[in-house]
Amino acid sequence: MLAAVLNGAAFVVVNFWIYYARAWFIETHREVYFEPPTISRAITPEFIGQVFSVWITLSAVCLSVGVSLLVLHYVRIARALPDTGSDLRRLFGLTACGIAPLQVLSGVGMVVLSRYRGAEFSEMHMMGSYMFFVSQALINALYFNLNRALLRAPVELAALERDGLLRRFWVRVRYVLSLIAIALTLAYLGLFLAKDVWSFDQAPQLHLIYALTEPALISTFLFVLLTAHVDKLRRR
Repeated sequence: MLAAVLNGAAFVVVNFWIYYARAWFIETHREVYFEPPTISRAITPEFIGQVFSVWITLSAVCLSVGVSLLVLHYVRIARALPDTGSDLRRLFGLTACGIAPLQVLSGVGMVVLSRYRGAEFSEMHMMGSYMFFVSQALINALYFNLNRALLRAPVELAALERDGLLRRFWVRVRYVLSLIAIALTLAYLGLFLAKDVWSFDQAPQLHLIYALTEPALISTFLFVLLTAHVDKLRRR
């Protein structure tokens, strides 16, 4: 329950600020800045950037602690698997060992990218962005692999469902959401490279799609994580 509260609070706070910061920047700079703003651009003004940094830092701490607590649930699931689920048990162990340190690394990236803003800190900001996006992409890949394996092991999944540890419906939902996140990650990477090839004047739609894909990808990453709590909460 504590993990669900921490991760749920971070999900709400992060989503509010990434969309609010863009909306605020567009509203206050519409007469002098015509290119669709990324989140990095939107938080450069000191007024919004400082508040954004505080809330994102708090969210990074909540996510790091919340995901670490979630690992305990995966350990319990691994122990509850029948003898036929040795491969799944190893996969749960791999996921548990992977997502906690990756989330901590992602949290550090969140702090760095929100703390260092503007042209004078571009290298530090980009380092924080890379830490966040790469870590979240790897976490999502672990979730995708785990839920795909669960769907391919109906006997073991049925046993976990009887014990109230997992639900087939939410395993399928997480699998589909992880697949969507992978597609968005590849699209975002392609757009990130393409925007440096074609300027805003040459391809305005490309820059618009890039600016919109960024928050959508972050929201999807966090939503995949949030659905990991649904099985347990319904049981409660």
